Amino acid sequence: MKTILISSPSEPDGGSGISTYAKEISTSLSNKGYEIHFLSPAPKDISWLEQNNITHVLSDQNSSQADTCRRTFEYIKEHSIDAIINNDNPVITSLAPALKCPVISVGHMEKRTIAGLAAYNVEWMDYIVAISNDMKQTYTTRFDIPVSKCPVIHNGLNKVIDHVNHTNNSKLKVIFAGQYTRIKGADLIVDMILTRHPVWSNIELNWYGQLPTNIEKKVTSNPNVKIHGRVPRNILMERMKESDIFLMASRIEGCPMAMLEAMSYGVVPITSNGKGAMQWLIDHGIHGYVCDLKNWPSQALVCLDALHTNRALLREMQKSVLNHFNENHLTDNTTDKLLHLLSNPTVDRSNPKKKITALKWHRSLNSSFIEKVCWRLGILRPESTLNLE
Repeated sequence: MKTILISSPSEPDGGSGISTYAKEISTSLSNKGYEIHFLSPAPKDISWLEQNNITHVLSDQNSSQADTCRRTFEYIKEHSIDAIINNDNPVITSLAPALKCPVISVGHMEKRTIAGLAAYNVEWMDYIVAISNDMKQTYTTRFDIPVSKCPVIHNGLNKVIDHVNHTNNSKLKVIFAGQYTRIKGADLIVDMILTRHPVWSNIELNWYGQLPTNIEKKVTSNPNVKIHGRVPRNILMERMKESDIFLMASRIEGCPMAMLEAMSYGVVPITSNGKGAMQWLIDHGIHGYVCDLKNWPSQALVCLDALHTNRALLREMQKSVLNHFNENHLTDNTTDKLLHLLSNPTVDRSNPKKKITALKWHRSLNSSFIEKVCWRLGILRPESTLNLE
């Protein structure tokens, strides 16, 4: 196995968590000597592709998906692709019954069309990889995926940083990155901001993400809170490096890349016990804190107060979470496990299908009302039947 195609639903220079995951495993596999082809919408900046000697394959969400499926099918044959790792791209999901190489589908959510797409054509997927134990439970019960075909592999990152680079700020520098959605627990962050607590005089909270005007007005009534809106990923990472503490109040996640990014810089996470891998990425009280969703705002403030009061504990915890990340959450660990699965396929591909159903793009940038409803309900819609003979 030498040539691997990795797919993404968004361009590699975008900022989505799924795109970041696809890029991380692509870089790791390229560094291991594999020839990588990256299927996604067109990037504006191709520097990452050039730096890692990765070939881009266009999957345009605004074009006919049947045409894209046919073109991708011919590309896979022409370039003798040995294996495919699919990340929420409907082109590969549609083509799976016609392919002769092993295909892994990585599930990045347990709801919406993202979950439905991961489990679609399951009989033609060698494995459906869950990125958390909660997700595995959902896939094997709600989607009837055989438990033997649903391994759990946590995400990773390629960074190797051996020291914590934080200044001794008089105020704790705290960061939250997320839009104003209930899934991300943004309402809990707001409740925490509006809770009167003495520790607020010793905190600087920087929120990166779009907020409704009325919510932004509320939270900025606290003079220790700054709203920065959406920023490019490289800027967010620079701000992450400068932070002491990372907040994650999510009710539902997969294996959150943002939390791994924070850990990779030695930023202490205060996370939740919501559905997802976040509470299992750290040992509570050693590498950070896991707060109960029922009392998240008050518990998070208690943790912040403890770390402000005891700066020696904060510095020790920063070193501990960095060491924990380097020992357990590097992307090479993830790709070694994915390669093991690809070397042990489960599907008999001696008689691939000649006709497939080309699915419509499921997450359009300019979604109609119907498309948004379908996305929320997890409804995948066929575009056409495609004959690949």
